[in-house]
Amino acid sequence: MGWVAAHRQTANVSHVSEDPRYIALRGSSLSEAAAIASELALPLEVAGQLLGVLNIEHNVPDAFNAEDVQVLEALADQVAVAIQNAANYQAEQARRQITERLYTVGMALSRTLDLKKILDLILAGLVDIVPYDRGSVMLEYGNQVVVVAEKGFPPGTQPLDVRVHIKEDDVFQELRRTQRPLLIPDVQQRADWHYVKNLSPARSWLGVPLVYQENVIGMLSLTREHPNPYTEDEKALAVTFASQAAMAVQNALLYENLATVNRELEKTVQQLSERTRDLQAAYQQLERLDRTKSGFINVASHELRTPLTVISGYNQMLLDDPQVKKNDTYFQIVAGIQSGIARMEVIVGSILDMAKIDSRVLQLHPEPLILSMLIQSVRASLVDVCVQRHLTLVLQGLEDLPVIEADTEAMRKAIYHLLVNALKYTPDGGSITVSGHALPPDGDEFPEGGVEIIVSDTGIGIDPSMRELIFTKFYQTGEVLIHSSGTTTFKGGGPGLGLAITRGIVEAHGGKIWAESPGHDEQACPGSHFHIVLPRVSRMLQHSAMSGFGASADA
Repeated sequence: MGWVAAHRQTANVSHVSEDPRYIALRGSSLSEAAAIASELALPLEVAGQLLGVLNIEHNVPDAFNAEDVQVLEALADQVAVAIQNAANYQAEQARRQITERLYTVGMALSRTLDLKKILDLILAGLVDIVPYDRGSVMLEYGNQVVVVAEKGFPPGTQPLDVRVHIKEDDVFQELRRTQRPLLIPDVQQRADWHYVKNLSPARSWLGVPLVYQENVIGMLSLTREHPNPYTEDEKALAVTFASQAAMAVQNALLYENLATVNRELEKTVQQLSERTRDLQAAYQQLERLDRTKSGFINVASHELRTPLTVISGYNQMLLDDPQVKKNDTYFQIVAGIQSGIARMEVIVGSILDMAKIDSRVLQLHPEPLILSMLIQSVRASLVDVCVQRHLTLVLQGLEDLPVIEADTEAMRKAIYHLLVNALKYTPDGGSITVSGHALPPDGDEFPEGGVEIIVSDTGIGIDPSMRELIFTKFYQTGEVLIHSSGTTTFKGGGPGLGLAITRGIVEAHGGKIWAESPGHDEQACPGSHFHIVLPRVSRMLQHSAMSGFGASADA
């Protein structure tokens, strides 16, 4: 049988005792071995793939003539096809069950904004798709990752008390850097693996990052206690599941944050309303406005993001499907859908940012910020656009800027929207320059000094009458519908929120923003200069942090 498998040829042995290839099965008695006189072994092949060997034994020598061999070879071909069909059917059934499970869990995740329910659904749903012995959801808070949900841990271990400080060479840092799953087939082969007291030793481990809008907000930690490494298929399924889970977790965190803000606002207004009848009337008006605001933000975060979560999950499965990868046309179509989903998520995020700014619930988290590094990071994200459009994006004089106190992610958005605006209204082949300098202390406005950032372009310029209007919501230059819809193409379309969001963020930091331009001319291209002035230490930011005014900004 081994010879048949190796050579993929039929072997018709008239006398097994005379053939050196014949080996009696281990454990067979002498009488059983002597009863076998002749043997016929035939390869089972389908489309060049060997599935196995069909072996027939007889107690009579020369039992199989040429006609027998011909009939049995035809039978072997049919057997091989039947086996292949059965295997394909079983695989298809398994894939269908997994797909249905993914859909069911995805729909369940989209129906609730309760963070605890979502975390429990994640671990309960994942164990049916990618089996594990111990699993946990860990989210990033500051410089730590915290276990917020667990499944499979023995009593008394208290995994929800685990706080892990993020280090440069740990697994979470690697997940955050690569945004790809990390599979360790056998942790006992790693000298740096940390074993937890009172837990059965881990053998195989899979870490899957929770990625939301290209940012890692946490990870799924899946442990097996037996030497049964996760397969590539299981890893791909875990990644698909994690994309849905990350969106659901982010939505729940946003909802929870907004609910906290709403409760604080209602408490403050209620206290004021108890003082006078006039304040009571004001409270009623604010309450109606607050419900409208909360309703909009909740609807936007839930109703807009929920279908995007489902679409993104299934589309990611298509991107990972081997058949799609083999077909360039299909792969480009699916990749285009994924690009559209990403753009839609950015648009929804901008709308929510604008709603927070309008509702005065933009919460800022000040920390030391090196503007030169932040601007370089934003510039790196736009390199491909500049190359495609032959634009030059230059940074000048930013290295000497002092460190300021500001919200890093909020300022990243402000700089990004400002640079995208410059790219959008600068013709192909033009240039954009970002420069800056420190400002000395200036009385009450900037008692500790500040910085000024200037974004200059060689674009079509701004009509003097429009210099203030461009910072309002939904304002667009010209007839947008007759131009392209790309956010970074020349005069491309968009929601018209970028500069309004930038102004809201700058003013929330106690800064100022304005534009200068000789005028609007699409032929001569006189260019524009956008100025941002920020205090080194913002009193408005300090007051906002002390009073707890706001909600987290969507990065």
